[in-house]
Amino acid sequence: MKRRIISLLVGATLSLSGLAWAKPLNVVFVSSGPFDRYQTILEHTAYGLERIGLIERVPKRFEVEGISSRPIWDWLAQNAGGDALRFLPDGFYSYDWDPARRQSQREAVLKRIAERKDVDLILTVGSPAGVDMARAVNTVPVLSIGSSDPVRNGIVKSVDDSGKDNVHAVILDEFYRWQVQRFHSVFHFKKLGLLVVEGLETRSGVAESEAVCNELGVGFEKVTYSVGTGSEDSDFKALKAGLEALIEKGVDAVFFPEVRCPNDRFQEFLEVMTSRGIPSFSQVGEEPVSRGILMGVGEGDMRSYGLFEAKVIAKVLEGVSPRRIGQRYSHNHGMVLNLKTAMQMGWKPPLGMLLTVEKTFATHQPQVR
Repeated sequence: MKRRIISLLVGATLSLSGLAWAKPLNVVFVSSGPFDRYQTILEHTAYGLERIGLIERVPKRFEVEGISSRPIWDWLAQNAGGDALRFLPDGFYSYDWDPARRQSQREAVLKRIAERKDVDLILTVGSPAGVDMARAVNTVPVLSIGSSDPVRNGIVKSVDDSGKDNVHAVILDEFYRWQVQRFHSVFHFKKLGLLVVEGLETRSGVAESEAVCNELGVGFEKVTYSVGTGSEDSDFKALKAGLEALIEKGVDAVFFPEVRCPNDRFQEFLEVMTSRGIPSFSQVGEEPVSRGILMGVGEGDMRSYGLFEAKVIAKVLEGVSPRRIGQRYSHNHGMVLNLKTAMQMGWKPPLGMLLTVEKTFATHQPQVR
């Protein structure tokens, strides 16, 4: 096959035939803060990059503690291999959901670009990081690989046009709509409850979920709770109190953007719902379902999502302007189900549903990260 060398947007070169890179692109990662879904997105983007040959290896599963993406980034920096991308060991930046840290980390990235000039590609997760990098950076590709609504939050101009040549954001095509609709099609709930960590409503699909509930003609309630008080016990009490507050408001189904609950208290947490026959749904992949949440988004959908992101990165490496790359991602609509939780709440899943779900869990598995 004839070797074809393409000049990259940032100065490196790619041989399409052999995926041999004259200069790996230096990549940094800017996170708005710790979040289960951001962890999952980075993980599956790495799987996608391995699948198309841009990195050499990823583990079967990233076994890390907590919800920070930092351990995954560190592993990639040390072990990913390949000649296309270099995940900089000191290239992980996190705002930690803190305004003061947001300013300092933003300034650190911009200073690095201006002075050290060693950044060729920026990956962001979360709206704050995506907005900052998209607005302030003009000379380096900025890819928002995870944000609940990049258009509404100002990362990109529209679904079909990022508004800047160096900017791209994946647009989740009706991400919350299909989840709420699918959940409702199974349980026909009359009022949906959404339990959200205080201050993180914008990345939890509050407005979108409520809008879908209005269209379905069902009620909607949101309750926020605080975490990070310094005590795991107090965080759990806040989580449980928030859940009980939703139930007191009359919800008969609960939607979870994330579940911050220690393993040894998870059964106590579930009991609040299962004892009342209240179904639960997780937005962030299969792990919360493996722990005991009743239903959730399938892992296959996240593999597809990660492959989509990997292909965007590949196009940037080929020299395509990020603005020219399609931003719409359509879901596979894969679902997972926990049969033990179904049994505990006295619900027998229809046979048709069992035949179509991506995966079922017969036990409650402890969280491994």
